[in-house]
Amino acid sequence: MIGEMALLDHAPRMATVRAVRSSKVLRIRGDTFEQMISQSPSAALSMMQTVTKRLRQNEALLRQNEKMAALGTLAAGWPTSLTIQPRLCGAAPLSCDQL
Repeated sequence: MIGEMALLDHAPRMATVRAVRSSKVLRIRGDTFEQMISQSPSAALSMMQTVTKRLRQNEALLRQNEKMAALGTLAAGWPTSLTIQPRLCGAAPLSCDQL
């Protein structure tokens, strides 16, 4: 399935596909797609499963990239956390996530 996000939110598509061998494809117009989704719960469920799977894969990639960036920061000698000591009497220190 390709281009389902564009059909769901009426935005420009985000994917480009190139077949590596001769293929048969089915092009579905937006109105036909909406009719199919509204009349077929199994088609709607399949679509949601596909979109959810791709979202989870993208989230996993983002987390991996964040970990790699943090490792790069560690390797460069930069601190991964910072604590600010306020000069106000009785005030507790703040960490970055509290700012």
